[in-house]
Amino acid sequence: MRFLFFLLVAATACADFAGLAPDGLIYASNRSNSFQIWQTDLNQDAQLTHLEGDIAWAPRLSPHGDVLVYYRSAKGAGPNNFESCELWRHSLISHHDRALIPRRKYGWKAHSGAQWSPDGKSLVMAAKTTKEDAWQLFVTDGEGNYPRKLTRGERQFHDPCWSPDGRQIAYVAFPKGYEGIDPRRFEIHIANASGKDEVRVTYDALRDHHPAWSPDGTLIAYESQINKTVGTKGSWAIRVIGTDGTGNRSIVEDAHFNSSPRWSVDGSVVFFHRSRNVNADEVHIWGIGQDGSRLRRVIYSNAYSNMMVDIVTPQAGESEEEYVWPKTTVPVEKRELAELSKVLSEEDAAEQLVAESAIPAAVVQEPTELPDIDEPALAAVPAVQAMPEMQELIPEPEPVPEPIRKFERIEKGKEVPEPEPVPVPKLQATPIETPSAPAIQDAELEQMLEQALDGTLEGDFPDEPEGSHPKVD
Repeated sequence: MRFLFFLLVAATACADFAGLAPDGLIYASNRSNSFQIWQTDLNQDAQLTHLEGDIAWAPRLSPHGDVLVYYRSAKGAGPNNFESCELWRHSLISHHDRALIPRRKYGWKAHSGAQWSPDGKSLVMAAKTTKEDAWQLFVTDGEGNYPRKLTRGERQFHDPCWSPDGRQIAYVAFPKGYEGIDPRRFEIHIANASGKDEVRVTYDALRDHHPAWSPDGTLIAYESQINKTVGTKGSWAIRVIGTDGTGNRSIVEDAHFNSSPRWSVDGSVVFFHRSRNVNADEVHIWGIGQDGSRLRRVIYSNAYSNMMVDIVTPQAGESEEEYVWPKTTVPVEKRELAELSKVLSEEDAAEQLVAESAIPAAVVQEPTELPDIDEPALAAVPAVQAMPEMQELIPEPEPVPEPIRKFERIEKGKEVPEPEPVPVPKLQATPIETPSAPAIQDAELEQMLEQALDGTLEGDFPDEPEGSHPKVD
């Protein structure tokens, strides 16, 4: 019962966010012993990438939902190793992977933060070239080709993000006029899509990163380092500010590392990844209302880390091809196990679902110790309904009448049985009288019939058009 209680608690915690990411979340997780890209619909998880010897991180789904980009690096390098990473794409139709920007392409010695434009035709990212030591912003096409430089100078531009209408880009940089290297001076800025007409948004004298536009384009969520000395990463807050620089406020501010915010599809919830500094290696996905309420952990596991979340938006799936979920090798789906638990023990239920789903039994992990759930709590769980007999579902076929054969081809030389005589009523020949012709006598009629049969009948008859009758062999 402890296993079932664990699943019911997880489902209850996710219920607050049901419908806010209707097609699910894309994220990086090391649940398969190395960081790979996964997807969840808050009921089941599916592993998208399977890179042998390498890891995948920082996924970003295209607006059409058929492709995502992510960064790939060697397993030993770890996530966020910008000097050794490559930008790759993963098709959610064929589930094939291929490189977009390999290492050192375009003379880049490091790059990060790739984000899709709202129309899915372009990518914006930060990169550092071999010719200069400063990070700059670049825009490429959707395949990572034809990079165009947006920024200049030594201000270290990072974390670009398109506005919902595609006309502006928010990013992090040192303010104009500042020539130092103190990361606490990183501030949020906005410029148009060409990199011009820059406006500074934050003036908080805190290290700010990862701006994310709200769906309506009026707010920006971002992270700020509040206290550098707490734990191994310091304490970071998730904050929200108007695009005009007003209304700056924290929605999560505590002694933990909170990072990489992403808005829900309706703008009411901000998803982010969160690490409690008591165990800095554990990172999990959380969500909170944009008003600072309903702080919830979204994906439950203490055995691995989940991080770098992205949202599967309602626009996803607009591709002409249909999205295909890959085969999943994760614990059984919560709802099915809850239904079966009414009639089976939890061990039998898990074994049955594993057998039916062809999921290796090893992936059904033992949960942490939790208190037993009372039996009355399961009273509302519906029992599995028995299937009706198949014979009751299939109606008896109606008898098919024997087809009537009008003709039968007879082979030459084959004896044909004599047909049974059919009684025919005897017809009486009656003289026909017309005003224009005299009556034909019986003797004349018989003579005309004989001549017609032997081809000697003479007279004027209309010619029949050729082909007016079917040819008979």
